[in-house]
Amino acid sequence: MRSLGVIFLADVVGYSKMMAEDETRALNLIREFQKEIIRPTVSKYNGNMIKSLGDGWLIEFKSASESVDCALEWLKLVKKQGKLELRVGIHLGDVEHEEGPPPDVYGGTVNIAARLESIAENGEVAISNSTYLCLDENQARLFNNCGNQTLKNIATPVEVWSTGRLNLGSKGMKREDEGPLISIKPFGATSELASLFCREVTDNLEKYLNQQDDTYGIPANLIVQVNEQLIDPSYQGYIASAMDGHEYDTVRTDENSPATTKALQELIAKAKATIAENPEYAFSDNVKAALSEAKRHSVNTYLTIQQFVATQIGDFRIKQTEDITNHKIDSEKVDQFHELLKPGDILIERRAWYSSNAFLPGYWPHGALYIGTPEELVENDLLDDVVKELTAMAKEEKDLETAETQSVDGLTHADRMFALVEDLKKGGNEKLNSRQIMEAISEGVYHNTVDHSVGEASSVFALSPHVKPHERAKAIAAAYFYEGREYDFNFDFETPNTLVCTEVIYRCYGGNASNATLRFPIITVMGRKTLPAHELARHFVQQVRNGEEKYDLVAWLDSDRINNSSTLEIYKGNHKGEAFERFAETLNRSSITFIMEYKRHGIFALVGTKVIVLFYLSVVAAIGYALTKFVMFMRSKSDHTQSVPSAHT
Repeated sequence: MRSLGVIFLADVVGYSKMMAEDETRALNLIREFQKEIIRPTVSKYNGNMIKSLGDGWLIEFKSASESVDCALEWLKLVKKQGKLELRVGIHLGDVEHEEGPPPDVYGGTVNIAARLESIAENGEVAISNSTYLCLDENQARLFNNCGNQTLKNIATPVEVWSTGRLNLGSKGMKREDEGPLISIKPFGATSELASLFCREVTDNLEKYLNQQDDTYGIPANLIVQVNEQLIDPSYQGYIASAMDGHEYDTVRTDENSPATTKALQELIAKAKATIAENPEYAFSDNVKAALSEAKRHSVNTYLTIQQFVATQIGDFRIKQTEDITNHKIDSEKVDQFHELLKPGDILIERRAWYSSNAFLPGYWPHGALYIGTPEELVENDLLDDVVKELTAMAKEEKDLETAETQSVDGLTHADRMFALVEDLKKGGNEKLNSRQIMEAISEGVYHNTVDHSVGEASSVFALSPHVKPHERAKAIAAAYFYEGREYDFNFDFETPNTLVCTEVIYRCYGGNASNATLRFPIITVMGRKTLPAHELARHFVQQVRNGEEKYDLVAWLDSDRINNSSTLEIYKGNHKGEAFERFAETLNRSSITFIMEYKRHGIFALVGTKVIVLFYLSVVAAIGYALTKFVMFMRSKSDHTQSVPSAHT
């Protein structure tokens, strides 16, 4: 998964020498630094600790300014203590995320941050130009422009800013000598005249844009409102990153490139130089930032409404009759189905008559992960690996806790995970021994029972992935770790803090990272990358057709309300014959229960037998009434004719 991020790399200077002189003292200094400085500041500036590198740390921030504030505070505190020396490198750009667990980041942005850290002088911070453009005036004043630098294994020179000098000689780096570092102001004017000119242009532009225009519905003082309420400096980071990326693509062109491409390169270079020279006058950035902030506020408002609607729709049933009770699978068949399941299997379910089915793509709307009970984990030789994986995740989370870490009843999430590990080792507890399924519902990620999840479905099938036992254990441990997280009403697969039903499956099996256990068919729906349960079912059937099965179809349970019956098809990986084709046919069923039943059973699926009988009786009565009226009319006409005297008479 790729997204924009700020990568922060810090390193202890002379760590090897310290270890050689006094290993115990060196380790104690690192532990003290991590406890007293790293944890509080990373939390304070909203950073995400990716990993500890022994004598270094890799952290991701969402804000360039917060990452710089964190680095400066580190250096200030370290200097005050006088025990360690640090150097820091920061770069903003596209980051490849591996959700884990444990999570990780990689890609060009990480590599550039590492190179920046390596050329930073002791006790200094080196940042890229994309990071610098996101800083406010006070922060930017602390950095010196060090020009374009050729970094090791980085194809394109990087413009570097530093709080001090660069340590180029020791790292074998050389300066990209492109001429004297002289800033040329517009029209050859002095800095003061240039500032006055830029300010006057900006002020006039603001006055013009602040004018009310009834024709287009533009209110008065629009720009004032934008600047006061909707300024988001982070948007400049997006612009800078995009410019850097585009320059990286265009700079690789050869001598035979079209003149237009070369002209575009020159334009980009001039634009970057202008923005870097006069960042305070980049009025267009304010407008772009305003649009970004407006979008963010509108999205938040939309999510609030969407959450309410989704909750109401998700819990609303079209039919509030006994049909719902009857439209479930027989408990006996549920038990038979349960016996076939193995911890780590994937469940795809459908509940008839829920209105949410009409808003989700395809017949299959819901996914869940079967994790089993502690007893089942022991039977499948999975418990030890589950305990090991869950313990590692809890320890990593515990290391990142701060004083501000939220807790429930005095226990943090890591504490609860450690307690869970102990319960698993002891053979479980009442809850663990009675619940077997982890799924995301409107209330959040919930540890559910087979009777409630499978037993209340109208149709459900199970897939057993072709994975190794320790990979199943890792997925089960992750499911325990995710329990309690909120439901994602935004249906966003890029963030693990809130989850939808299929995202639980997706993340437990690696989240499509480079080392993910399973690869899932992520698609785009209404601009969102997601994994509909129906798409997973469709993808599985397609794999079978192509002879590329990654799963075994274990069994399929299906109910038929009209015939008041349930069927259990057992496959155990046999994907041939009519039985499998009957399952594959479910992909063609309508997501709307009324329509699906009408296609299968005709008019009797829409109305009850009594209604049909009453309808026919009404039709017969209507026809009888009409015939009676017609006969009476004809008789009255005949009598009238006989009563009239003839002309001859």
